[in-house]
Amino acid sequence: MSFIELENLNLNNEKSIRLKAMIPAIRASRANVCISGPIGCGKSYLAKYLLGASSFEMVDVEQLSENFDFRTIFADETREAFLFENIENLSRAHQRSMFECIEARAEDSRVRILSTSKVSLKGLALRGGFREDLYYRLTVLNIELPALKEQLSEIGVLAKHLVTSFGYIHKKNNLALTADAIEKLSCWNWPGNIRELENVLERSVILSKGDQVTAAEIAIESIEEKAYAENFSGLTLSEVEQRLILQTLQITEQNRTRAAEILGISIRTLRNKLNEYRQAGLV
Repeated sequence: MSFIELENLNLNNEKSIRLKAMIPAIRASRANVCISGPIGCGKSYLAKYLLGASSFEMVDVEQLSENFDFRTIFADETREAFLFENIENLSRAHQRSMFECIEARAEDSRVRILSTSKVSLKGLALRGGFREDLYYRLTVLNIELPALKEQLSEIGVLAKHLVTSFGYIHKKNNLALTADAIEKLSCWNWPGNIRELENVLERSVILSKGDQVTAAEIAIESIEEKAYAENFSGLTLSEVEQRLILQTLQITEQNRTRAAEILGISIRTLRNKLNEYRQAGLV
């Protein structure tokens, strides 16, 4: 579950402002909406939020059997809406079955369909990987959610909101994040997106000892730790240092500022080390 309530957050990036402005109109409409974005960015939560109090059936396309027929679920004409997750994985046969059912219902009573996709459905349709007629039926409105690494400037706002929410759930009201905690969160590229941030902060709230969540109480158990856990036996200290620096740069997608923060060194020291490796032909 995601606790991000976009309408109540003071986000300043252009995509979030635009989406926030659209939400009331989308919730009030009966339009079909496709929400795309990377794993863990909150697609399902946003879809359910947009459906509001509607009675809807949720179907994960990845779990459908080969011989599944959409007529089995579209036959119930009292159903107000559907939420189809991972819509990009519909087989050709499933796409045909769904399109025929949508067309049949359109003649009688229109049903609202929200769908989620880990890839751009428009791009998939343009490449011939998805029926164009079905694409246009599903995407009266198309929402693309950004990866969290594209919103690092908003980490503080998101983190404070989550800490407040998890504090309420775990009976630790009035918890606050320290500045160094926010700085630590800003130094990670969050491959698991909002879902990963939620897991990290809920764990931190549970383990917090006072009325503040500090950097020391934030454990980011992700790619960073997997990389650092590599067996360095048999290597010299300088070889371990080199490997650690290069791995951290890879993790942060060559962002030297973030890499230096994670490593606990200055950007100048990092730059000097990279120059050494370059001169030695190591990079």
